[in-house]
Amino acid sequence: MELLLELETSLRRPKFQTQLQKRNQTVESLSSIARSISTLVAINSIEIPQLRDQNDVKILATAIAAQAQILVTGDLDLLVLHPFETIQILTPREFQQIVR
Repeated sequence: MELLLELETSLRRPKFQTQLQKRNQTVESLSSIARSISTLVAINSIEIPQLRDQNDVKILATAIAAQAQILVTGDLDLLVLHPFETIQILTPREFQQIVR
């Protein structure tokens, strides 16, 4: 649930508010969607020395615990790790190109 709270905090930033308004979305509506499609997983403590922003460790630990195949992000500190173990780290645009 901590990551969902962080999602809400991030979406409340001014740079995202503009994008949400353009798409007629709210933080609450996107949070609701995220909750409905999310699965809780227990994460283990991991160390990733090559990670530039150690605050992102929990993102990668969650992806590993969830056995994610793809992590979609705009975070450059995560994108430079592509691929990480067996996880593809893609921008939203790269992900859209794959699913189209």
